[in-house]
Amino acid sequence: MAYLTPCSYGCPVKTNVPGYVDSIINGDYAEAFKIIEENNPFPSVCAWVCPHPCEDNCRRAKVDAPVNIRALKRFAVEKGRKSKYTQRAGNCLDQKGNIPGGDIAIIGAGPSGLTAAHDLVQRGFTVTVFDRHDEPGGHFFASIPVFRLPREVLSGDIAMLQESGVDIRCGFEVGKDAGLEELRGKYRAVVLAVGMQESKMLSIPGGEHPAVLPALPFLQRANSGNPMPVGRSVIVIGGGDVAMDVARTALRQGGSEANVVCLESPEEMPAHAWEVQEAREEGVRLYTGLGPKEILLSIDEGVQGLEVQKVMQVFDKEGRFNPCFDTAQTKVINGDNVIVSVGQAASLSWVRGHLQLDSRGNLVVDRDTLAAGEDGFFACGEVAQGPGAAVSAIASGHKVAENVAAYLSKIGPRKPEAIAVLGDLPDKVSKHIITHKRRNLKHLKPETRVKSFGVFEMGFNEENALTEASRCLRCGLGAEVDISLCIGCLTCQRICPYGVPAVESKASISPDICQACGMCAAACPAGAITIPGLKRESDGDSYDVFSNPANPPMVIYACRKTVGRHILPGTVTGYTVLNNAVIRVLPCIGSLRKDTLLTNFARGVWGVALISCSEGCTSGSLYNAGRDAEFKASLTLLGEIGIDAGRLAHLNAENQESVINKLTDFAQKVATIGSLW
Repeated sequence: MAYLTPCSYGCPVKTNVPGYVDSIINGDYAEAFKIIEENNPFPSVCAWVCPHPCEDNCRRAKVDAPVNIRALKRFAVEKGRKSKYTQRAGNCLDQKGNIPGGDIAIIGAGPSGLTAAHDLVQRGFTVTVFDRHDEPGGHFFASIPVFRLPREVLSGDIAMLQESGVDIRCGFEVGKDAGLEELRGKYRAVVLAVGMQESKMLSIPGGEHPAVLPALPFLQRANSGNPMPVGRSVIVIGGGDVAMDVARTALRQGGSEANVVCLESPEEMPAHAWEVQEAREEGVRLYTGLGPKEILLSIDEGVQGLEVQKVMQVFDKEGRFNPCFDTAQTKVINGDNVIVSVGQAASLSWVRGHLQLDSRGNLVVDRDTLAAGEDGFFACGEVAQGPGAAVSAIASGHKVAENVAAYLSKIGPRKPEAIAVLGDLPDKVSKHIITHKRRNLKHLKPETRVKSFGVFEMGFNEENALTEASRCLRCGLGAEVDISLCIGCLTCQRICPYGVPAVESKASISPDICQACGMCAAACPAGAITIPGLKRESDGDSYDVFSNPANPPMVIYACRKTVGRHILPGTVTGYTVLNNAVIRVLPCIGSLRKDTLLTNFARGVWGVALISCSEGCTSGSLYNAGRDAEFKASLTLLGEIGIDAGRLAHLNAENQESVINKLTDFAQKVATIGSLW
């Protein structure tokens, strides 16, 4: 049975969040990036625009605030990817009428189609992706404003997909340049991943006026550098994320005012809270709880405003969308343009006669297999599952690839693996966890950012990234007990700051509660407890500490909570006297054992420094007493085997400057003592 943390389970593609956050803390940004891209062929794009459902499930929220996971993903992607972003994607062939044939044709080069193509290529199939746009990316390319998603970021991800063997043919419109049956005749399977390309409009008086614009073409024209003209005051109808994008884009195109009108109350708006907040910061006005009644025209037939009516309810008692209005309560909102953003629809006239459509014009798709009726046809993304976040479309691409591969291999799809999810963080644990303020990404000032389509959200620097990563509770990486070794001595129960272990002849440690500090593993006399990812030096984990013989080789053990706040590993080794040091980040200094410390000296390390946080694991815990006792015992052992105790130092972290000063002083002292042997 698979075992997931709530953050990973909340992610539609099940990204290993604790894994890549732990890699960030350890300074292994390449490994962090590798973990992110394992399940996501759009790692960079999602680092910029994903609505981060992982954060909605973060157990840290029980303590103070969720970890800023998306910001950490962006940091890992920017630091850890092997190649730099390219300005444009690589060779996207534009060969109308050129149908090479092969195993699978995919119609649509958006997130779901390209994900499916990537997965199928990795399985050894030949895949051709056809797209009607001049460049691949789907809504990523065509509709998401460039101030939210720089095009070089998208191009970087697509270039990686192309390098993996995905063949993309742009400027090729199925239904126009080739028929669906012609495509099916040259491929063993066809996948429709066309998304929802059409904006829904409103049937209200004045709605046919040329100054009443659909949202998606408006955004697409802005992204192409050929924007639709807007007047001084723009009215946007709709309350979703796209409506916020439209309003913010209109301001950047020179509009003086942008007014958003939506049926929903502020609490009911489908737009994410941060999207609404960013729009309001930039001057977008919200008119909530109002429904459009009529677009008002002036004598010269120009748009002069929108008449709206009060909404009594948006949803009925069954929770279905069924707005009810008080037509007697109306008002007029003045404006020169109206842009409608009330939803999207798929354009599927070209599949009629080939595939089945329902009464609303939607493609009929099997929910389990994603088969689209006829033998060999499949669908994924929004055309199969309706509107949603891009990361959900990526998950749909994974699913269809699995089913297409099963179909072509003439085997049934794999049975989904059962998944267990960590439970809620108990109050008895959360109340003992030290609170730390969440780090958020900085934004340009609103008055600056509305003047251009440039990026407004700045990524983390290393200090902020490591500080935020240190807030992660390492859920799912807690202690594991080998009951064949456990002697039931109660040591783990006595030392745990959170009261986690239970001992009834043998110890048991609940993964729902354990905070992975490692203190029980260090204290266990039988060695029955281990922490995933935390190795003892005595277990054979080797490293090179002699790369610069001019300086004494040192090992620095740093408490996880100090990284970013009090110590930047890269900065430490930048000092000449410390550039031969190896830094090991531990969940807690209390996870160190005496044998680990002594093994370092047996290997010829000249000095070992311990950097611990000032607050300990919990206030009023046994942590400080236990740590001091272990440290003093280590000093005694060093003396007994003839090693100067001055080679081992314990330093409390106060701030970065004090830590550096203490470390350099210690390094110079060790050098003065001389060679170990």
